Amino acid sequence: MRFRTVQHFNEYQIPAGSPMAGLPQVAIVGRSNAGKSTLLNALVEQRHAARTSSMPGRTQEIHFFLLDQALLLADLPGYGYAAVAKKLRRDWNTRMARYLTTLPRLRLVLLIQDCRRDPGPDEQWILDRTREMGARFLVLANKVDQLTKPEVKPRLAELFSMYRAIGHPGRIVGLSARDGAGLEPVEKLVKGLLEGETPDGTVPETEPG
Repeated sequence: MRFRTVQHFNEYQIPAGSPMAGLPQVAIVGRSNAGKSTLLNALVEQRHAARTSSMPGRTQEIHFFLLDQALLLADLPGYGYAAVAKKLRRDWNTRMARYLTTLPRLRLVLLIQDCRRDPGPDEQWILDRTREMGARFLVLANKVDQLTKPEVKPRLAELFSMYRAIGHPGRIVGLSARDGAGLEPVEKLVKGLLEGETPDGTVPETEPG
């Protein structure tokens, strides 16, 4: 996916009443070290657009990427990293809650998780908030390259069942953000929003991967 322009802003550089704040937005959320920054870099095709780190929890602010002056891609703080101070975790949770529950122009939430992990209360909370906002929700099971080839489909089927049980009947996309495998459906959704297509609020629910 090629964008004519990609500009980076932190959350303090976009005033609430500015025209930029009124653009449709796509949010990338997930646990620390799930691969959010790697995914974002792959989507905008800029290797260092978002910082990646071997130390989970490094991203402590919301970072926005303005795509072709028409769409904001939001990189939200990671969650679930136990070694981070409790106060910082509370601050992150508060920031994420405010973002997910007050943004009328949120169109799509990309929840990225390590495919080897099971969804828990945090993922349930994000799913519930996204549903309340009327935005689309897509689960990205990252790091499939860490599984053997015979393990991939059964694991995606397990995750599909787990998410269906907590209220998400949509598709689970297996991908490797590191090498770009599986990014095509994600790029298609983002490109559709950028081109002004109106999402129908659903994602395919007949296949787990």
